[in-house]
Amino acid sequence: MTYNTVKHFKKILSLILFASTFFSLQAAQEIKPKIPWERLKVYNHTLTESEFRRALKTLYSPDGSLYAYLKITPYYVDIFRNTQKTRPALFRLLLAKKHPLKKMVSQHLKKIKSSLPLNELRILLDPGHIGGDYAKMEERVLPVEKHPPIKEAELNLKTALLLKKKLVNLGAKVYLTKKDFTPVTKARPKDFRKIVEKEILSNPSSAKDPSTQKILIQKRMEQLFYRTAEIKARAELAQRIHPDFTLCIHFNAAPASPEKPWVEDNRLVVFVHGCYESQELASEEMRYKLFLKLLENSRETEEKLGGAIATSLAKETSLPAVQYTPSSQYKCINDNPYLYARNLAANRLFPGPVIYLEPYYQNNPLVRDRILEGDYEGKKMIQGKPYKSIFQEYADGVAQGILAWISH
Repeated sequence: MTYNTVKHFKKILSLILFASTFFSLQAAQEIKPKIPWERLKVYNHTLTESEFRRALKTLYSPDGSLYAYLKITPYYVDIFRNTQKTRPALFRLLLAKKHPLKKMVSQHLKKIKSSLPLNELRILLDPGHIGGDYAKMEERVLPVEKHPPIKEAELNLKTALLLKKKLVNLGAKVYLTKKDFTPVTKARPKDFRKIVEKEILSNPSSAKDPSTQKILIQKRMEQLFYRTAEIKARAELAQRIHPDFTLCIHFNAAPASPEKPWVEDNRLVVFVHGCYESQELASEEMRYKLFLKLLENSRETEEKLGGAIATSLAKETSLPAVQYTPSSQYKCINDNPYLYARNLAANRLFPGPVIYLEPYYQNNPLVRDRILEGDYEGKKMIQGKPYKSIFQEYADGVAQGILAWISH
């Protein structure tokens, strides 16, 4: 690329990122129904004031941004549409006067006598991304010289199928959101053209150059397809399955440049739900999702199960933890360096406890070579050392973490 070409590309990229941030909430609103605040009535009297405040401070709004939209009393919480707290409130949540006798608990907390440790546990596995013909659109393709490219969706699905087999053998009922590389959503990028054109072309800050506008429109259409619509469709599937918890299976990748695509670093991180930022909470829909997740009472399971899986994966893979600088976007949970809260779409939209797994940097040379070896039994010599299949290692680490959690 010439200097001018690179400069032009960077300008387009910055505009795409701006459009993604500015329009995602507005465009997403147009494909979703009116926000049903009244559905939260079922959670009246399930939390005390102190429990509610603790949940916000420790997990969902650590920086306190949500308080600008709330009036909290010992008896109720009013949720407002704006920071001016204009009445009427969107919803009034009634609080319990003391620790409630009835708690909203998941089915898996019930003790089941069985020789199988995971007997009757309902687990949903979500292999991340669509893949196949859409892998390039999703930007989840890693070129490898003299080899077929690495496509993350293929890695995720292969791991999920191995993990399913292990968990079924332990007695669990295991479901997958996908079994191939076909989108779960019926929507396609072209279905969002009117929404995107309306928002981009009417925005005074948007690019005026027709060729740049065309790129912006195409990228936003694609993002609304493979991010918004696809994750929403998987979440709707999860609603019908009613799992005790969901595991989102992913392989990570480190930031790199075209000149140096391979990195020596290789790390692990596990995410639970939380850490809504102030700009996100400006959306009424985002505030509703926060309350839905908070009130379904999945945070304790997420923290304990997520911690057990993170610790097990760290032991199985010998990977160090991802290191984040202090930010309102991330929060370390229970001083476990591998476990963080973050407001990811899958964690937010899927019902019940959701654990989002991100081990291995695909663009690490050792990880690359292990991936290229595929799945196999036993161990193979790779870069002079014996390694089990990276897919078996991943699945074993997760399965052992679930066993450690259920035993406690």
